[in-house]
Amino acid sequence: MSWLGHMPSLSSSGVGRRTLTHTSYVRDLKPLSPVLCAHTASAELFPFGLDEQKLYLVGSLHALIKRSSKKMPSAVLLATHIRLLVTLEDLPSPPAPPSRILSIARRYTSTVPTDIGVWLARLHAESVHGTATSVNEAWNSARRAVSMSSEIWLWGADRCCPPSSSSWEQMDSLLAESMRDAELRDVHQSLLLRVAESIGGLVSAAERQARVEHVAKRCLPSARVWADVFSALAGAEGEEDGEALVREVYEYWRGTGEVEEATLAWAQWLLFEKKRGDEAIKTISRASGGQGGAGIVQRWATIMRQQGVGDSKNGDKAYAGNGIEDT
Repeated sequence: MSWLGHMPSLSSSGVGRRTLTHTSYVRDLKPLSPVLCAHTASAELFPFGLDEQKLYLVGSLHALIKRSSKKMPSAVLLATHIRLLVTLEDLPSPPAPPSRILSIARRYTSTVPTDIGVWLARLHAESVHGTATSVNEAWNSARRAVSMSSEIWLWGADRCCPPSSSSWEQMDSLLAESMRDAELRDVHQSLLLRVAESIGGLVSAAERQARVEHVAKRCLPSARVWADVFSALAGAEGEEDGEALVREVYEYWRGTGEVEEATLAWAQWLLFEKKRGDEAIKTISRASGGQGGAGIVQRWATIMRQQGVGDSKNGDKAYAGNGIEDT
């Protein structure tokens, strides 16, 4: 029997079957697309069982897609159809077997080859029902079809080669690939941000150092990337000699032109993490001698007041220069 044959008839539902309100049903199937929610919004009560309701919904969705087949079907409908088929695979009589789900997903990405949502839905189906080879092939195809989508690149990066020490070569390959085309600049930064998130979790100081040097010398990190690397290292629990690496990242961050942001972060780290208030003050004082110096002094004073450091009765100088004490 065709999976559409599983669709229950409203008139065939008997008394005593469990019923659900539309609200509870949609909650059970989350996440659903807004299109499906709108399609079923008029149904206040389904007079048949939960499994039948799910089959009825996916069958109705399939009917909508078939009716629009002569023109370009809605990509949202296609993506939602794939995800629903995967979601309902555990039913006693699922709407489609795994091979059929994969066939549908592949056909839909051929129908709308540049839609990110449909590709992500197919990748999800491949990850559930496909093989390692088919997943990798689908991901490669997706990167070619929607090459500038950071979401597509990160989908595979997070699953196939997370930026841990054991898989760094794969991540390095992706980073190199993303630098070959100027249009992939945002993709490159997204990958680097994933690397930044992972650095603080590396146990070995040598691994952290190697990762930072790799990013600095072989990639094109933005100020945001260095800010995230700084945060990851500043908050990491590591060896005593970790300060040299934090300082190195601070210098890389300053080198991007975000001198004020980097300086404030470094000074706060010295004050709150290392308890070296005098050195923090000297850092701010040196920075205040450059362009926009008054601005950084005012921001530092505000940060100190917010943190409850110093005596506000003594004025901003207590926070910016001469009177602050180590805490």
